[in-house]
Amino acid sequence: MLKKLFFSSLAIAGITFYFFSNTAQVEAFSSTPPPAKTGAPGEGNCTDCHTGSTQTANLIAHDISSDVYLAGQTYSITVSTPSNNSVNGFEITAKDASGNLAGEFLASNDAQVLSNGAYAAQKQSTTSNNSWVFQWVAPSANTGSVTFYAAVNSTNANGTTSGDQVYLSSTSVTENITTSIDLKSLNVEAFPNPLQVGQALQIRSNQSGLLNLNILDVTGKLMQSIVNQKIESQNTFMIQHQLSKGIYLLQGQIGSVRFDQQLIVQ
Repeated sequence: MLKKLFFSSLAIAGITFYFFSNTAQVEAFSSTPPPAKTGAPGEGNCTDCHTGSTQTANLIAHDISSDVYLAGQTYSITVSTPSNNSVNGFEITAKDASGNLAGEFLASNDAQVLSNGAYAAQKQSTTSNNSWVFQWVAPSANTGSVTFYAAVNSTNANGTTSGDQVYLSSTSVTENITTSIDLKSLNVEAFPNPLQVGQALQIRSNQSGLLNLNILDVTGKLMQSIVNQKIESQNTFMIQHQLSKGIYLLQGQIGSVRFDQQLIVQ
């Protein structure tokens, strides 16, 4: 009888310890989630700590015009959950094409930052927030394309790590690598920009020479080439194209003048 009572007491103590330690972990993560849980390549997500299913959703919104950022500029980012659950949390990061952390997140009334601004996350998931608004400072020049990765944990509010729904999302922006001022200093102008689908692209230069031009998409794929087309000073060279909506890079040369310009087709 004494043995049974002893082992029963141990079992109750073990269950009690598990419950409170598990609950303590949930409470700790609700206020300060661990970094690198965004679902980005090489990272985990909320299911590393919470049991439940994952699915993709559109979670990320921003005010980056035409998905083209300027180096060093500050932008507003919003992460939202598609769930109506009352207890939610999130984490987001931004990485360049090589997987390096890109830019810096700034804390707000809704969000805190982790790892010196490499991540943003909820301040306290025990509130009824279904969206969080904060800022992101774009990285330095020549970083290139940046992808945001976010994970949202929409919990069932049972005080444990079980039975939650995790949503994952990503969206990419590209860098404005060349401005019109740069082109003017090279005495070359490519316009209009943005360009409408089906609208002819025009090239004008202050010098005569042979125009060579490559049009690349954001992955570096060659979409169209112009080879050794003569252009006269102050005259406009018209280029017909079949480009669809998107962001492209013009890499060209007229005589000894080389130029690069980002082109937006909308």
